[in-house]
Amino acid sequence: MFNICFQILRHTQDAQDASQEILLKVARDITRIEDARAFKTWLYRVAMHTALNHRQARNRHAELLRRKAAMETSKTGTPSEEEQSTLIDALAHLDDESRCLVIEHYFDKATLEELSNPS
Repeated sequence: MFNICFQILRHTQDAQDASQEILLKVARDITRIEDARAFKTWLYRVAMHTALNHRQARNRHAELLRRKAAMETSKTGTPSEEEQSTLIDALAHLDDESRCLVIEHYFDKATLEELSNPS
């Protein structure tokens, strides 16, 4: 279970949290499995869906942090150390391509048109 979660989430702590949630779901719903041979498939599906749900929640949380940081930056003009730390953490959760696009657009001031036409 942990390996499946880690492959999807790519962070040890997140994979541990998801694995714990899976164990709770297994303990709660194990009586629904009538055929013992179906257990492995069922467990795999539960692990996949739980890990994907955790990833979606993490992405939503990162998006909220980005929006909050953007709103606070626009108010003050200069981000605080906490805002900078939040931004760096949010950028770290992005894949390489998305991170580059965000940095080029918001920090290097590349237009969306320029980013959509790779040269």
